[in-house]
Amino acid sequence: MNLKPEVQIASIFTNGENYDLPEYLMLANPGESAVDLSGYAVTKGVTLKLHIGVRLQPHDSLFLTNIAYHSFWNEMKKDVYEWTEEAF
Repeated sequence: MNLKPEVQIASIFTNGENYDLPEYLMLANPGESAVDLSGYAVTKGVTLKLHIGVRLQPHDSLFLTNIAYHSFWNEMKKDVYEWTEEAF
């Protein structure tokens, strides 16, 4: 029996008073198979719906953020998706 979740929230970052940094949720796939996230949605606190074709590879992660275009993401080499409304 495999009790590992297919996708988990691995990290949450709020910027406090440093508004220059993006806030984010990091989703991770701890499993051995890719997970199709097409249509997954976050609706509590922030609003985001992932588009068709978004896949999270095994042992990989991606980020949901309020500022997807921030230079912070340049070094991460991960997929980044921006939410549309926030109340973190």
